[in-house]
Amino acid sequence: MSATKAKRRGILYTSAIVLAGSLLFLGFGITVPPDIGTRIGGASILAGAGAYDEALAEIELGLREHPDSMEGMVCRAAVLAHAGRYDEAVAAYATALEHEDASGDMRRSLRQDRASILLHAGRDAEFKAERDALAGDGIDRFVHTLDAIAAVKRKEWGTAAKHFRVAYDEKPSPALTGYLWDALLNQGRDAVAAGRLEEAEVCFLDASKLFPNEAKAFLKGGEVRLAEGDPKGALTILAACPEDAPGLAPLLFRCATDLLGEEDKSIAIEVLSRAVRADRESALALLDGEPAWADLRGDERVMRLLTAENDSAEPGETPGAE
Repeated sequence: MSATKAKRRGILYTSAIVLAGSLLFLGFGITVPPDIGTRIGGASILAGAGAYDEALAEIELGLREHPDSMEGMVCRAAVLAHAGRYDEAVAAYATALEHEDASGDMRRSLRQDRASILLHAGRDAEFKAERDALAGDGIDRFVHTLDAIAAVKRKEWGTAAKHFRVAYDEKPSPALTGYLWDALLNQGRDAVAAGRLEEAEVCFLDASKLFPNEAKAFLKGGEVRLAEGDPKGALTILAACPEDAPGLAPLLFRCATDLLGEEDKSIAIEVLSRAVRADRESALALLDGEPAWADLRGDERVMRLLTAENDSAEPGETPGAE
């Protein structure tokens, strides 16, 4: 969905909430305001579409209805941060920290969030003070997360991945999973650019374990194996890649072409068949422009791929997978 469409849908969603609430109040005399969770849901949709002013208006309305809602305070702080209004976000987090429910790990999480905003705002001395104060609490994952965020800002992806890994291993969370995945992908890309292919492969494989249904890490791992001249190793990695992943067909075609030098060309043709299943148009366009396949264009199996409207062959075990 485009950002514009998402924004429109968010606005319609929020308008529907407000309209429905108004009708209930006017028609049936209900005096209890809508649950703050409804407001937060609407604000989150709007913020995700980049409609920050509308999101803030929605959450401000929720806070007028539920002035003591800690969830509302935190949502307001987060939306301000995403809007780049860092000084206001820091103040909003300070307000949330004054709430009676802000204790234990919840309080530490809020301090961590506020510290990260201080970092983005360029208030480095205040960031360091908060980071050191959290370190004094003796719970490592909050400090390692802040050290990782600081490393991300410097684009030191290996350092970021190391710190995110420590925090993740101590207590996994969806947020840390995403942060670690992104850091590993960026570390892997930097390693490829520097020619450190073994390091890159480890990064991409580690990332693929975090999100098995996300194709990027598998594709990057396959690229590394191909760069190392190991098409069968690339196929081993790509075997776990979702079949409909954009970019899979060209990599499979490269594997197939590299395998043409093998004594038995059947493996190369089987891999070519998988490339056609992944993206017929892309694979056949590559085949048309690759001279290495010229001698096999008359092969019955290749001709079948060229002429069939749809390749109905069922994918089997990936050739060359160990």
